[in-house]
Amino acid sequence: MTVEEVEKLRSCHLSWWKRFWSVSEITLDDPVIEQRYYLSKYMLASVSRDPEYPPNILGISTFDRPAWNGNYKINYNHQSPYLNLMVSGHFSQSDPHDSPYLKLMDISSEMSERLLQHEGLYYPLGLGPHGVVSEALLLHMKSPALHGALNMIFRYRLTEDKVYAEKIYPFLRGIADFWEKDLVYRDGFYHVTGDGMHERTDENIREAGIPEDPVNTLGYLKTFYTWMPAISEALEADQEKREVWTEIAGKLAEFPRGTIREIQDNPTLWTEADVTLEELLPEEVMDTEIYYDEGVGGKWSFHFPGNVMQIYPGSAIGLSSPKEELETARNTVHIHALVERALGEFQWKKAKEAGEEGKDPHFYKAGAFNASNLSCLFFTAAARVGYEPEIIWEEMREMILHRGLPNGFLKENPHGIEELNTIPDAIQEMMFQSHEGILRIFPVWPKTEHPNASFKGFRGCGAFEVDASLKRGEVEEIVVISHMGHPCVMENPWEKGEGELIRSDGRREKLSGEIWSIPMQKEETVKIRK
Repeated sequence: MTVEEVEKLRSCHLSWWKRFWSVSEITLDDPVIEQRYYLSKYMLASVSRDPEYPPNILGISTFDRPAWNGNYKINYNHQSPYLNLMVSGHFSQSDPHDSPYLKLMDISSEMSERLLQHEGLYYPLGLGPHGVVSEALLLHMKSPALHGALNMIFRYRLTEDKVYAEKIYPFLRGIADFWEKDLVYRDGFYHVTGDGMHERTDENIREAGIPEDPVNTLGYLKTFYTWMPAISEALEADQEKREVWTEIAGKLAEFPRGTIREIQDNPTLWTEADVTLEELLPEEVMDTEIYYDEGVGGKWSFHFPGNVMQIYPGSAIGLSSPKEELETARNTVHIHALVERALGEFQWKKAKEAGEEGKDPHFYKAGAFNASNLSCLFFTAAARVGYEPEIIWEEMREMILHRGLPNGFLKENPHGIEELNTIPDAIQEMMFQSHEGILRIFPVWPKTEHPNASFKGFRGCGAFEVDASLKRGEVEEIVVISHMGHPCVMENPWEKGEGELIRSDGRREKLSGEIWSIPMQKEETVKIRK
């Protein structure tokens, strides 16, 4: 290369990053978390640029014999890192998520016909690029493709881009057909059978039986079938199917639930700890209602908090949910957090007694905020249900300080690029939520301890683009652009106080009540102040 060619390449490089960083931004009064937010975005943008070749599970790392064959593991690992990119408006970097699914439709259709004797799309767990099957494993799971469909639906809801919808619709329709044929209608409800939340071996199935009604899959199905009619209507397709899809969404089996006391003999399907839940938890929470992992099968895991996945990324529970449902969700998050802390202390004490206390005590914590599986989703699930923001913040900071590596990954966590979702996704959801069709501004934020923050360019469901700032613990100003002209439904960020709406032509309107519905034209911008 000549000097001139090097300079041209560098100019292109700088121009690309300037465009990337201009899409959205945040400011925090905590430099540790703010730096990790931007570092995570930087790493994701560096590895996720080619829609035909998304980064594998390990991202920048490689070995002669890479773990999981260096593939796209689709029972949560592959889907997770792209979630935060969409809210921050980086759709070009989130699009590579879709390619492995779209290129494998023929094989997955044949798998469904051969293995389950019905139509639809049934995916193995380990995918590669261009229709390659890297690991032909099923492990008694049916939900991985459905999980990926939720990423696509979320992307559509944030933009309402019909060109994108047309690209993904054949895949979504195949998933809809699969579950329409696979669900079992019994006692007035649709039940999920033969699908486990956890990976199952054949031996485990022989010992523990065939799982039913995993809470994560039920949550995915509720959101999937709720939104399929709207997408088909936007594309003027499959009108005859919308009534069936709506019926399924409304008649799914209830999420499995109960108390910790009721599952002392079956907390999990594996031996994960040589201590019982009863020994780790205070008596006052033993009869608190929580969500179980599965209706039939495992009920609770010490290390895999999958019973929050119906909250996130399932989007089936949120701040608008019925009071009892929201309380059960918060209890589930809280008890996972209590178990993680107590189990960490228990394991640390054992290590000291054995003379093995050289390890950082923080690394004995696992199963909730610090789960090597699912910490990338647990923080956001906690924010989605309004769990204590001070605790979420403290756990983020502690994770970064004890486990954070300079490249954005985490020490002693082998699961690769999913770790890049943890901090940015949680911060974005604490700042802004929209998945229930209501824009919420700083809904779960530690306003007393961290009173100053802002964000720009965040995307909300309904094709909204939002900026907002927090000063001295109070929302100062909100700017909303409606890219499709839908009414802007927003929760009053000043509780019972009034807001003032300022339109681009200078007209001013008073806003009052708990929920506002603001008529907007396509590409109109409004400002809202107290």
